[in-house]
Amino acid sequence: MRPTVWKIVQQQSEYMKTLYITYTHGDEHPPYEIPNALVANPLAKERNVRYIETDLNRSFGVMTPISYEEKRAVELDEVLTDYDLVVDIHRTTAQTKFCGIVTKSDDAVYALPYGVSAVVLVENIQNSLISRAKHGIALEYPYTYSLHTGSIPLYRVKEFVTAEPHWIDFEETEQGIPYLVNEKAYHGKCFLLEKIHPNINSNFKE
Repeated sequence: MRPTVWKIVQQQSEYMKTLYITYTHGDEHPPYEIPNALVANPLAKERNVRYIETDLNRSFGVMTPISYEEKRAVELDEVLTDYDLVVDIHRTTAQTKFCGIVTKSDDAVYALPYGVSAVVLVENIQNSLISRAKHGIALEYPYTYSLHTGSIPLYRVKEFVTAEPHWIDFEETEQGIPYLVNEKAYHGKCFLLEKIHPNINSNFKE
C-alpha cells in the first residue's frame, strides 16, 4: 500500500469504523494492497470476470434474490450496517482522472483524503453497494493516475449516453461533461456530468 494511503487508513479509522471493499467486480484488481479488505465477489475474483450472473453493484435491495450476486448482496448488507464508512475500491479502463463516487452529496467529503481529482454524485441508485452504507464512497482508479492536492470539484451525473468518438473525459461538450468514455464494461456508453460545486472543503486533518 502507498504510504500516503496507509496514513489515511490509520487516521480515518480513529474516528470512523471503516470497511474497505475490493473486487465488487471480479476483474478489477486493487491498485495496492489493502489490509483486511473484504472481497465482495470472491467467485468472480477467482474466475477473473466482472460478475457471475448479475452485476453485484446493481444487485442490492432485490425483493427476491435469485442470482449469485443478488444472494451475495444480501450477505453483504448484513455486514455494511456495522460500519460508519464503506470504501469500495474500483479500477477503470477509461483514460480518466482518479475520482470518488458517492450516492449522497454529504458523503463527498469522505473521498477527499484519498487524493481524488474530482467527486461524482450518482443520485437515485438504491441497488449499488455504497448506497446501502451509512456513509459510502467508491474510489475509481484508472490504471495510470496521480494523487491530487488542489481544489476538488463536485459533479452530478445527468444521464448515461452513447459516447461520441471525439469525447475526452472531463472536457466540456455541448451535451455535458463526459466521464468514463473508454470504460470497456460500458460498451461504448458513458456518463454525462454537470459541475455543481467548484471545490469541496474537507474537515479531514493531516
